[in-house]
Amino acid sequence: MLWLLALIAFMVVFGLFLSFLPSPLKMNHKGITPEEAAQLRTMYSDAHQIFTTSGLDYRGHGLSDGNRGDSPNKERWIADLTESVEHIKCLGFQRVIIVGHSLGVAAAICVADAIPEEIVEWMDSTY
Repeated sequence: MLWLLALIAFMVVFGLFLSFLPSPLKMNHKGITPEEAAQLRTMYSDAHQIFTTSGLDYRGHGLSDGNRGDSPNKERWIADLTESVEHIKCLGFQRVIIVGHSLGVAAAICVADAIPEEIVEWMDSTY
């Protein structure tokens, strides 16, 4: 019985040791150059608009250049979102409605918190 308890204790300790060992990344995030991003944009055939602000296409996502998934900090990310709302309003749209899924939910909450006067509130509960 003592050997069985010693074996179990050894397995637990060894498992904890293994769990804290660093493991190699399984993804190799590679940035793309501005030229590669421009080439991707020319190949994209659906309707889209490119405007010069910090970007509605999150830094490091979609058709933007740079390291994939990279953003300098939360403040810059929120500034990108608010600049996008300002650009949409400059296009002549009177009302801006923010909708999001996954990371977009966090984006919608952050931009609505940063510039609540620019975002349309919930219309009413009768969808």
